[in-house]
Order: sequence, then C-alpha cells, then structure tokens
Amino acid sequence: MLLTHFQNQLLHTELATPREQTLHRQAIDTFDWLVELRRQRIESIIVSVPGVLWSIGLVSALIAIALYGFVVVSLWLHTALLVLMLGSFG
Repeated sequence: MLLTHFQNQLLHTELATPREQTLHRQAIDTFDWLVELRRQRIESIIVSVPGVLWSIGLVSALIAIALYGFVVVSLWLHTALLVLMLGSFG
C-alpha cells in the first residue's frame, strides 16, 4: 500500500527542466529495482516442500497405517482410532 502510494506520487510528478526529467527517470529506475528486489524476497519466503519429501512422507504414512492393524487387539478400538487418524488428514 505504501509502495503503491509512492508510485502514484512518483509517476504523477510534474517536471519543468531536463535535469528534473533525468533525475525523475533515475528515480523511476531505482523504484523499479526496489519493486523487483521486494518480489524476489517474497518469492524466496514462500517455502514449498519438494516432491521427494512428499513421497517419503506418504509412503511412510501408508506403511504406518498398514502396520497399525497388527497392533490393535479390538476391532472397535481399531476402527475408532483409524477414523480419528483419517479425520486428522482432512
């Protein structure tokens, strides 16, 4: 919001001399550079989990679910715990 306000003021400045036009052009170039650096910083903050890590996590979860059936003795308890576990994914 602050950058948008500054950009509007920068772009709607009235210039009288060629010197002011040159300084204005440099100010616009510097502002463009600032906006580009900001965009790169925001993109670097957005963290994504690599596909390999998702695959390892999914395979591990499937193995845990498969082995979980051997541990529980009661069918009712097994069903309740399975429903709770699957409900936590949604």
